[in-house]
Amino acid sequence: MPLETEDRRVLEEVIFPQLVADGTLQRVLFVGCDFYTHHYVDMFRSKEFWTIEPDPERSVAHGGRRRVTDRLERVADHFDEAFFDVVICNGVVGFGLDDRDAAEEAFAGCFRVLRPGGLLVHGWNDRADLRPFHPRECRSLERFTPRVFGPLGAAQYLTQTDGRHTYDFYTR
Repeated sequence: MPLETEDRRVLEEVIFPQLVADGTLQRVLFVGCDFYTHHYVDMFRSKEFWTIEPDPERSVAHGGRRRVTDRLERVADHFDEAFFDVVICNGVVGFGLDDRDAAEEAFAGCFRVLRPGGLLVHGWNDRADLRPFHPRECRSLERFTPRVFGPLGAAQYLTQTDGRHTYDFYTR
């Protein structure tokens, strides 16, 4: 059951189709699983689709066939360096990734498991009451290079939502 919000529409109808169509992107890691992400496995059926989710019940019920049950901060414990072509980390800051030090570790791990030239899609709410810290405070994100995402024509895209959900696109 997908969520019918503008930020999810952008994710599912603009971002995901571009990722699926790109033949250079084969290994995908999606961070965080819940009932509204369950159908992502089917959307990425032509890819090697992995999920990482700390809650064991959600991981099993809504994660991919290839899944890791753990926190994003420990992603580098589970995958080799440069393993993924894409990491999609959407709606995690402020909803599980609530501590800046943990975020530093998580994004450093994302950098490690992404191949050179790999893509990090980071979705977050740009409203102070919905985020415990501003992602721009994370020094580990400075290791990435902002990347213009073709269909949106920007390296950062603000959706028209109450939460000011924003997508940042980065290249390792």
